[in-house]
Amino acid sequence: MIETLRAKLTQPQRLKAKLTEPVKFRALLGEGMPIPGPAGPQGPEGEPGPAGPQGPQGASGATGATGPQGLQGPAGDAGQAGATGAAGPAGLQGPTGPEGATGPQGPQGIPGVAGPEGPEGPMGTGIAIKGTVPDADALPPTGNQDGDAWIAADTGDMWVWNADSGTWVNSGPIQGPPGPQGPQGIPGVQGLTGPEGPEGTTGPQGPQGPAGATGAKGDTGGQGIQGPQGIAGATGATGPEGPQGPAGATGAAGAAGPAGPQGNPGADSTVPGPQGPAGPQGVKGDTGATGSQGPQGIPGVTQPFRLGHTWALIGDVSEITALPSIFVFERAGQAAVLVGLRAKLGSGTSVGVQVKHNGSNIGSVITVTAAAATTTFSTPLSDGDDLSLELSSPVGAPSNLSATLILEHTP
Repeated sequence: MIETLRAKLTQPQRLKAKLTEPVKFRALLGEGMPIPGPAGPQGPEGEPGPAGPQGPQGASGATGATGPQGLQGPAGDAGQAGATGAAGPAGLQGPTGPEGATGPQGPQGIPGVAGPEGPEGPMGTGIAIKGTVPDADALPPTGNQDGDAWIAADTGDMWVWNADSGTWVNSGPIQGPPGPQGPQGIPGVQGLTGPEGPEGTTGPQGPQGPAGATGAKGDTGGQGIQGPQGIAGATGATGPEGPQGPAGATGAAGAAGPAGPQGNPGADSTVPGPQGPAGPQGVKGDTGATGSQGPQGIPGVTQPFRLGHTWALIGDVSEITALPSIFVFERAGQAAVLVGLRAKLGSGTSVGVQVKHNGSNIGSVITVTAAAATTTFSTPLSDGDDLSLELSSPVGAPSNLSATLILEHTP
């Protein structure tokens, strides 16, 4: 198709182009519209395409006649004889000889070292020792208060009234439980081995076992020698020629012709161009200044806790003047304060009790009676301090004294 293009440029010029193919060429006109430029010359002819693939193979000719059967090969060798049958069972075992005498016992091992003292237990429930009864069957069934205690004379066990269950609970002997068992002593030296007993007599010969089963059949002999090859059959006829293969693929297009001459520049376009791509990410800004510190939080509340250390004396205490000491044990630097003594008698009129701290009196002598009473203190203590009780002025055969020092620990 032949077309003649005319365009009015910014300079008074005319452009004529004769095209043999509809090839597009853009130039900017005064009105901002694209027009085709002149076509380049015809490219050279492309090279011939490659040859098409080989056509399929023709059908095979008919199979020739089968040759005659080959001669039979000779017979194989006979198989090997079967394995011998299993042996009969063994005879009976003779009797065992008598056991040798036991060696003497080794010497006693060295006693183990006593274990360390266990940690102090938590504060126990207060008890009020009321007296003794002949046995557990004589415990009073009514009129009891929580913590009332009676000692059974037949066993020495202390029975404590539990108000929640309404029953007497056996707390065991009034004295403390035994300490933990020490570690095992070193084993004694092994005693000498006793002499070996005489060898037992040989048992009688067992009966002859039955004959073994017949062995399995031997394996089949090997294959005989192959007979000679039969005469080959005649060659089959040649099959018909296969159909023509498909045409080869079209050759590649020729190279593009050179570009035409540059047209005169057109007027500036009034149509905005497309949006350019986004610019790269900007550099990260500097870290902002650290904010001011928040206000101080509300301090946590620390709760103190109390532990009781009890002396329980059974029977008449008139002849007792001093009780064993206890030692203050602070945990992780906790402050400890002696805050009170609670004491009572199971029977009798009264007895004087003096609390002592590291050998010095705390306050004055406290008169303890059958009515439980608490005396308060406020004495700071240190780790390892010695606390003890001293008894005096017994009146009316005081018996079954229970006295508890109360210590307050602050974490």
